[in-house]
Amino acid sequence: MYKKQIKAALFSALLALLLTNAVAQSTPEPFVAWTFDAVETPQYWYGTSYMANFGNFPNAVLYANGNYGSSQFATVTTNNYAQMLKNDWLGTELGDPRPEAFDGYCLGFKHPNAAGRSFVLACPTTLYHNLSLRYAVTRSATGFKKMKFAWSLTGAYSSYQTIATKPCDALDFEVQELNLENLTALEDQPIIYIRITIDSIGSTAYQGNIKFDNICLLGSKCMDTLHVQDTIISGENYYDYGFFLQNITGDGDYIYNRRVRFTDRCDSLYQLHLHVTDTTAHVIPTDTTTTDTTEVGGDTTSIPLWISQPLIQVYPNPAYDHLTITVPDGLTIDGFSIYNSIGIKVFTTVTKTLGAFYMCEDDFSFSIQDLEPGIYFLHWHGHATGHTGGVIKFVKL
Repeated sequence: MYKKQIKAALFSALLALLLTNAVAQSTPEPFVAWTFDAVETPQYWYGTSYMANFGNFPNAVLYANGNYGSSQFATVTTNNYAQMLKNDWLGTELGDPRPEAFDGYCLGFKHPNAAGRSFVLACPTTLYHNLSLRYAVTRSATGFKKMKFAWSLTGAYSSYQTIATKPCDALDFEVQELNLENLTALEDQPIIYIRITIDSIGSTAYQGNIKFDNICLLGSKCMDTLHVQDTIISGENYYDYGFFLQNITGDGDYIYNRRVRFTDRCDSLYQLHLHVTDTTAHVIPTDTTTTDTTEVGGDTTSIPLWISQPLIQVYPNPAYDHLTITVPDGLTIDGFSIYNSIGIKVFTTVTKTLGAFYMCEDDFSFSIQDLEPGIYFLHWHGHATGHTGGVIKFVKL
């Protein structure tokens, strides 16, 4: 009962922390970008696809090959292709999101048939909101004078909705930004599509062009993953911190994720690091001698793990200030140690300090006031026919 109340209070506090952090976000930062500098010998790039080379989304791709509403730029009426990524079209460091900005190459379009054609940015926005699109752009004096922006969640040609139409008057590279904050439908999505159409070329001569570089999607991350650590005995259910896990078996460390959904902002994540102890996987010592030499607060290299035996009982459990051990007839307790949930010994009894507890055959109590609230494991050793030790889990409130 008390454990559930404490966990509920802690969960409420963590949710409040999530809400506070979700609101107090910094200025949006680039989370994916196309800088066009990783292309090998890019003399001509005839409208294929190009993966983002900045950020952690491997499925962020620029399409200019007819997919997801993009156009195939290699359509020609003469022997001159619509040239893209031409190797004498140098880019700019303006708007470069990397720590070391680099001019490199740029994405260029040159051909009158490119008028009215489009390329598409496909990218996840998982856990990002307050989105914007930033890019460096320039054109020649006779190049494309207009850009049209549209969005879709499916990439189907007919599904795009217009965001804005912007003129392109920059005869040298300049950084422009398109604010997408009002388009909340684009936030926290597994994939979104933004289509950029170029149009209104100033001349049908082949030298008219437009160039893009350092195309970035920016956003505010809802918050970093919130990590929670806990410990259970193998075979138990786990119903804390909003997780509902049944019959967790095994022996070791496991990670579980769940999303915390908010109505007025994108989701956040809980990550549960659960240590599962399988007491049946450990062998009972054949005598009462222990090789454990770990001191209180010391390392965990020699922690004894014994099979749990239903011989002794501890109460109350959960406990506030003291713990009582019930010793059945025919069993003698020689000593015991207490370990916290990460395996560090925090309490021990040895021959010279056992006092009245040494060689105890009756119930006895001892103080646990100095222990921090949490989950603990009491390892006991004694002697009785076929039974030389065990481990019992208890909770300190």
